Amino acid sequence: MLKNYLKIAFRNIVRFKIFSFINIFGLAVGIASSILIFLFVRNELTYDGFHKNADDIFLIQKYRHTALGLKVLNDTWIPLLPTLKDDYVNIEGGTRLFDQDVWIQTTDNKKFKEDVTFADPSVLSVFTFPLKSGDAATALNNKNSIVISEKIAEKYFGNENPIGKNLKIDFDNNYMVTGVLDKVPVNSTISTELIAPFASVIDENDPEYQKDWNGAFLYTFVKLKHGTTAASLESQLPGFVKHIWGEDGPNGSKQLDLKLLPLKDWHNDEANTRTFAYILIFIAIVILVIASVNFMNLSISRSLERAKEIGMRKVLGAGKSQLIKQYLGESLFMSFFSLLIGLGISELLIPVINDLYALDISHNFFFEPLNISILLAVCVSVGVLSGIYPALVLSRFKTINSLSGEIKSSKEGIFFRNALVTIQFVLSIVLIAGTIIVHNQTNFMKDHNTNFDKDNIVVLPVALGDFGDKKAAINKIELFKNELRNNSNILDVSSSMSVPGDVTNANVFATPEDWQSPEPLRMRITANDENFFNIYKIDLLEGRDFSKEMSTDKDDAIIINESALKAMGWSTAVGKKVKIGRKFFNVIGVVKDYNTESLEVAVRPLIHFYRTTESSAPRFISVKYIGKNTETVLSFLKNKWKELDPERSFSYTFMDSQFEKLYASQDRMVTVVSYFSILAIIIASLGLFGLLTFNIVQRRKEIGIRKVLGSTIPGILYLLTKRYFILILIANLVAAPLTYYLMNKWLQQFAYRIGINVWIFFAAAVIVLLISAVTIAIQAIKAATENPVNSLRYE
Repeated sequence: MLKNYLKIAFRNIVRFKIFSFINIFGLAVGIASSILIFLFVRNELTYDGFHKNADDIFLIQKYRHTALGLKVLNDTWIPLLPTLKDDYVNIEGGTRLFDQDVWIQTTDNKKFKEDVTFADPSVLSVFTFPLKSGDAATALNNKNSIVISEKIAEKYFGNENPIGKNLKIDFDNNYMVTGVLDKVPVNSTISTELIAPFASVIDENDPEYQKDWNGAFLYTFVKLKHGTTAASLESQLPGFVKHIWGEDGPNGSKQLDLKLLPLKDWHNDEANTRTFAYILIFIAIVILVIASVNFMNLSISRSLERAKEIGMRKVLGAGKSQLIKQYLGESLFMSFFSLLIGLGISELLIPVINDLYALDISHNFFFEPLNISILLAVCVSVGVLSGIYPALVLSRFKTINSLSGEIKSSKEGIFFRNALVTIQFVLSIVLIAGTIIVHNQTNFMKDHNTNFDKDNIVVLPVALGDFGDKKAAINKIELFKNELRNNSNILDVSSSMSVPGDVTNANVFATPEDWQSPEPLRMRITANDENFFNIYKIDLLEGRDFSKEMSTDKDDAIIINESALKAMGWSTAVGKKVKIGRKFFNVIGVVKDYNTESLEVAVRPLIHFYRTTESSAPRFISVKYIGKNTETVLSFLKNKWKELDPERSFSYTFMDSQFEKLYASQDRMVTVVSYFSILAIIIASLGLFGLLTFNIVQRRKEIGIRKVLGSTIPGILYLLTKRYFILILIANLVAAPLTYYLMNKWLQQFAYRIGINVWIFFAAAVIVLLISAVTIAIQAIKAATENPVNSLRYE
């Protein structure tokens, strides 16, 4: 019996080629798309989940209540971890770490800047970073030991065994390689290539460090005993804060809370990736629903065409149960066939996704029992839902009605199919409108006036720390800058601690004069020379710029931005003083707010100090040049760079490109959402095309009769298409408020955001209407212009 059902199913696939292609391929693409989205999302939602004890590991955060509102910070103090471990028995272990850029020198006098994670030796036991070589228990016990990645090992030692070899770091310090990291998953928030002992840079046995509760700069992680909840420890931390700092002051228990952030939430806390992941999950569900609706709608439509077959089989003795088994069997057969093709498509595209988004999605997905179960469940559900309607409804019809074709005019069937088509239109409109809003928001942030000039500026990474001989480097850097200024293609040069798009997260407590609150303000700081504001065309609203002629500027002058002015409660600032640490500084100017970060966040209050080459603060040299001479300028800079620092390769960034990088995640989101939205619309259009094909076949004789009786081609087109345009109108009325709600929630995360205009919904409706019109017209015009003689001969 089963063999006969499969044989009939295969014959129907071959007989109705267009229908079979649309149905099988549409569902297969929907399944493949959903699989790829699921893999992408799983990568985002399982960050740091590979660590063996991830559920018991927490990052300690500071919740600081300030005059500017709640500030959530991750920087903590050196004594925090050992003190917590002594005071709370539920803390089983922990580790501290911080990242720092260092120079590594090679034997052939080349140097490369690398990011090193300095951490307690326990970092390799708290976190699951397996070693390919070396012993995790002892690898970092010696303060001059270092653990490196395979990539670093190959870069500095080639094919040689790196264990026991030395790396010269920051010109003076030799570190012995004691371990090589095995491959770390790409969805690890800690993505270090080098791990060195905390003790190699900080002697925690020094009493000064043991009691240093002022300088906060490192991450502190605690590992709780299994079964201990974060809430149980958090409830005791207010007492800990009060014991260390008392009630008052910036760190007092009235102003500061310590919270535990689960390790698995850390990446989202840093990058807010879950919102993007949830949007993609929604799109995956939409695509799968559209593909499934297509499959069901077309299966039902084709089943209606087989009404006479049902009647004939009943005449020949087929029972109701046999008809139900046949329809369900055929539907399940096509659904499983689609699943196999979908798996094949996704298998082919996984390497492409990995390359595009620097992922490491494994092909093992297809062998995981849970994933196979989910796919089979989807496949069976679609197959059963597609076959159950015709199986139950059509098998109930009387034989005489089936043979006469009365089943084709069933109001129940028409309503059900209309509902499914409307769902497709609703989802398509939501996707199109949502994609337009995401695209507009990203462009808005890119094009928004940031109040500084990004054009024709090259940024060079140059700092005193880049050289072994710091005293000689001061003269070399000054000579380098002067030679740049003497070039006719270069307008000006400036040194600074930060540049827009690459801001040092340095903060201080600041107390304005006449400040009424007992607590100071916490503000971000930066440093620059007298040319910075001029190069970037940052407007000075009040006072004056820094000047090298004013010897006191280096010691006690600051320039603040508008946000800092407002935070201090002033209407004017020049001539006033601000206490920073134990020293008072004179405010000599106020600059207009300029964006240094993505427009996801508002401009922060910012204090500028005056620092020049002899200071260790500047990390960048900004070069403003005449735009038409870019290549000439770059060639000149490269030659001068060789004279300044022949040990490292020429490195530079265009400021406009530097700022564009801030929106890399948004660009990725726009690309992914756009691709899958287009795909969903194509699948929906295929379904509409197939559905209309069967509709026209059903009404072919009617069309022929109407033409014989005088109906015009426009009249026939109206007859065939009016139902679908009414459905599109209904879909718009449903989709518009749904889209507005969803996208308004998404936009709330941006400090600077667009409004949701009515034209977006109108544009989405027009797009769906045009796509549908083209899809419908292809078939409708062909039917309307066909010779009625052929139509009447059809039966």
